[in-house]
Amino acid sequence: GRSGARTPVGASSKSAAAGASTSSVPVQSVLAQMSSTYDMLGQLGTQLSKTGLDTPGPEGSVAGGSEKGKATASDGRETFIVLADVTEGMEDACVMDIKMGTRTFTDSDMRDTTARPDLLAKMVSLDKSAPTEEERAAGAVTKMRYLKFRESLTTTARLGFRIDAMKIGDDPNLNDTPLNFRRGPRDPTAVLRELTRFVCNSREVAHAFASRLRELRAALEADATFFPTHTLIRSSLLFTYDHAVVAGGGRPAGNIAVGVHMIDFSSSKRVPPGSAPLTHRGQWTQGSAEDGYLHGVDNLIAMFDKVERGETSWEAAAPPS
Repeated sequence: GRSGARTPVGASSKSAAAGASTSSVPVQSVLAQMSSTYDMLGQLGTQLSKTGLDTPGPEGSVAGGSEKGKATASDGRETFIVLADVTEGMEDACVMDIKMGTRTFTDSDMRDTTARPDLLAKMVSLDKSAPTEEERAAGAVTKMRYLKFRESLTTTARLGFRIDAMKIGDDPNLNDTPLNFRRGPRDPTAVLRELTRFVCNSREVAHAFASRLRELRAALEADATFFPTHTLIRSSLLFTYDHAVVAGGGRPAGNIAVGVHMIDFSSSKRVPPGSAPLTHRGQWTQGSAEDGYLHGVDNLIAMFDKVERGETSWEAAAPPS
């Protein structure tokens, strides 16, 4: 970040953070800024909002006149993190939250052996038959056990992502079965069906999302500073588009404005010094920091390509293209 300058640290409909939105700001420079400001995220004490992050207001202030969210870097520069509405200008916004990666548990989760009754209650609420006899007798489970159980209910491990939530405009007929974690699709073909529903069968929107995801993947693979040295556990991609544009008549493929925003970095972590660069596709093993982020991006691209072609069944994705 630079004092008194526009500093896109996250993503919005007006900034190019994470390479998803149209802007003159190179994605690689945004990722570099993320790396340089990473030490300040803890000072700010805030989880990056699901609306994304945008730019500061007038010099020396935060948009809205508040000084909250201002921090000073180790080199003395002032940096601002400012929230932005990624659906600004949309008449009938469609929004989808996809949790990325092949795992949602962190190193601290693995070290935490505390048995918690509240997590057992959550487990039972999702599947009454899930707890073992020993866990029922103990009246509690560890966080690691709960997270692994929850992952088994989703496509996290298999596809490298899961649909956490979805809202298709304001038409109740389109949202008769709103998706959330408890009711999300649990197999790849069901995911493909829900992605088709999210874009309202629009091949143009599916094409636009696949294009944005390819731009995102290319930017992440080209980055040599932030992405190879940080796990992005529990982070998400936020997908947005305006249903009113689609309902009002299609545009040529690639001309529909869509958003794909990297969000939720509260559990992101820099790997220890000297560690091998992360591939974000490698399989996680005990002691590994791999998170499967790019595996999820690969499969999302393959999914939206299928939606564009009107396909309804899923086979494992071919190598990235």
